[in-house]
Amino acid sequence: MFTRSLVVLLMFTLALRAESEWTARVNTLFMERHEAWNRKLETSDWLKPLEGVQVAADEVFLKRAYLDAVGRLPRLDEARAFLEDKAGGKRAALVDKLLDSPEWGERWFQRLASLLRLVDEVNGASQQPYVDWVKNAARNNMPMDDLVRTLLSAEGSVGSNPATGYMLRDAGWMEDTMVATAQAFLGVSLECTLCHDHPFADWTQMQFYRLCACVGSARITRGPAELPAGQPAPKPRKTKPLFSGGKQLPNRILSERVDHGEMPMVLQNEVWPASERSQRELRKLVQTGGHALEIHDGYPSGVRLPTSYKYRDGKSGEMVKPGMLQIRAVRSALLDEQAVARGPTVRAELAAWLVGHPRFGQRLAQWMVASLMQNGSGLSYVGAEPELNEGVLWMGPERGCSEAGPSMLIQRELDEEPIYEALGLMVKALGYDMKEVQRVLMKSMPYQAVSRASEMGETFHYAGPKVRRMSPEAVWDALVSLGGGPEASAGLLHTKDLPQRLPEDHALRLLGRGERVLPVDDVATVSFGLCRWFLTSPMVQRAAEGVASKVKDADELFLTVLSRHPTEDEQRICRAHLAKPKNTFVPLAAALLCGSDFLFVK
Repeated sequence: MFTRSLVVLLMFTLALRAESEWTARVNTLFMERHEAWNRKLETSDWLKPLEGVQVAADEVFLKRAYLDAVGRLPRLDEARAFLEDKAGGKRAALVDKLLDSPEWGERWFQRLASLLRLVDEVNGASQQPYVDWVKNAARNNMPMDDLVRTLLSAEGSVGSNPATGYMLRDAGWMEDTMVATAQAFLGVSLECTLCHDHPFADWTQMQFYRLCACVGSARITRGPAELPAGQPAPKPRKTKPLFSGGKQLPNRILSERVDHGEMPMVLQNEVWPASERSQRELRKLVQTGGHALEIHDGYPSGVRLPTSYKYRDGKSGEMVKPGMLQIRAVRSALLDEQAVARGPTVRAELAAWLVGHPRFGQRLAQWMVASLMQNGSGLSYVGAEPELNEGVLWMGPERGCSEAGPSMLIQRELDEEPIYEALGLMVKALGYDMKEVQRVLMKSMPYQAVSRASEMGETFHYAGPKVRRMSPEAVWDALVSLGGGPEASAGLLHTKDLPQRLPEDHALRLLGRGERVLPVDDVATVSFGLCRWFLTSPMVQRAAEGVASKVKDADELFLTVLSRHPTEDEQRICRAHLAKPKNTFVPLAAALLCGSDFLFVK
C-alpha cells in the first residue's frame, strides 16, 4: 500500500513538473513572437510597436477562465470567493478546479461537436447513439489520437458501433468526409481540389483522389434495422442492389461512373461513390424504416477519377490507388502506396498516418490557442476576417471554392507561424490530452495578459488574448441560467440539451452557432440583427427579471452579470435610479445584459 502511494505521488510530482516546464516554454514562445513582430514594426513609417504585455486584473481573468473552461459565467458566490481570496496561487488553483470539474466535459463536448460536425440525423436516420458516444468521450477526456483512430476505422452501423457516425456523417459523400477530416485534424484546405488543382497549395486534384482512395475500400451499404448496442451487424454477402437502376457487380469491380449528377453503377448495395439520385433513393429507404446505414472494409482498392478530370497525370474513369498528402517539409514522414495497401485496412493506415503526422499536433495546438485567445470558437483568422457570406464552402450537392475560406486561413497560419511547431510537440508530449494542453495554456502568461483589440486588416501578433465575443453557447446558457434555469425560462433548454443542428431562424444561430457543414463553422460576430435581438428578445427580458429578483444591491448585480464590482460612477447611477419610487433592478440588469461588457471577453 505504501509503495503504491509512493508511485502515485511520484507520478503526480512528475506531471506537475512537466506542466510547469511547458508553461514556461509557452511564455517564452509567445514573447519571442511578440518581440520579433515589434522589430518589424520599428522599421515601418506608419505602424507603431505593440505595447508591453501586462497581467490582466483578477476580475477579467475570472470571467475569462470560467467561460473558457466550463462555458458559463461564475455564480455570485464563486465570483466573490475568488475576488476576495488573497492567496498568491489562486489563479492556478481556479484553473485546476474548473478543468477537473464535470462541467469541463460538457464544454469540451461543445467544442468537439463543432469540430466533428455533429448532426442529429443523416438522411432521416438518427445519429443520437453517435452524439451520445462523443459526449461520453468528452466526459472521459479521451485522447485526441485515440479518438481520431477510432472514428476513422470504425465498422458497422451507428446502432451497433456508434463511432461509425463519423464516416457515415455525409451518407456516401466521402469526398466531403475527407475534406472535413483534412481541415479538422491537419489544418489543410482541400476544397479547391474537388474540382481542380489547388491554386494556393502544393497538392493537386490527383492527390486528393488518392487520399479519397484510402477510404475506397469502405463500403457504405444498406443494412438491417438498427441492432441493440454491442451486437455486431452481419456483413452482407449476397444482396440486391441498393437502388433501382444500379447494377450488381462482382466485388472486384468498383463503380464505373462517379459523376455527381448521374446515377453511378453500384457495388452490390453500396452508397459510395455517391450521387444526387442515390441520396434521394437512400432517404426514401431510411424514412420507410427497416434499414440502416453500415460501413465495412473490403479488400484494399481505390477509386476512379471523375468524368470531369482534365489533367495529364490521369484519365477520366482511371483507377487511382491510395496515397497520402505530400505536405511541405515533411515528405519523409509519408507512407508509400505499398505500405498503405499492406495495412490491416487502408482506413487504419490512414488513421495511423494522420495522428502520426507533425501537422496533427500543430493543428490541435492552433485550435486550442484560437479557442482560448482569439475568437472563442477555435477558428483562427489571419488578417482581416471575411464577411459572413464569403468563404463559407458548402459541401454536398452545392459545392464552392473560395480563396479566403476559413480553412485556407487556418492553413496559412500553420504554414507561416513557426510557434505551432513547438506547440505541436507539446501536444504530443502531453499524450494528446487536450485538458492538459488547456491547463498549460490557461496558466501561461499570454493567457493571463491584458487583451487588446486588433484593427481591421491587422495580423494579430500580440503576445496575449484578443478581445473576443462570448461563444454562442455561453451567451445562450448565461441567459437561460440568469432567467432561473430551463423551468423558469419558458422551457428554454441549456445548449447541452438542444439539437445539434438548429433551424436557421433559431436565436442560437443568430448568436453564431454554425450549421455544422464544415469543422468549426461557428462565427461569433456582432451585427445589427444581433443588437436588435438583445433589445427586443423576451429571453433577455426574462434574464433581467431573474437577476433583479435575486440581487440586493449594485455590487451583487454587477458580480452576477459582469463578474466584477461596479465602479464609483456605476454605483452612483444605480443609487440614483433606485432612489426614485417604483424603480427596480430590472432595467439596470437589462442595460448590463445588452452592453459590451457582458457580450465580450476582455
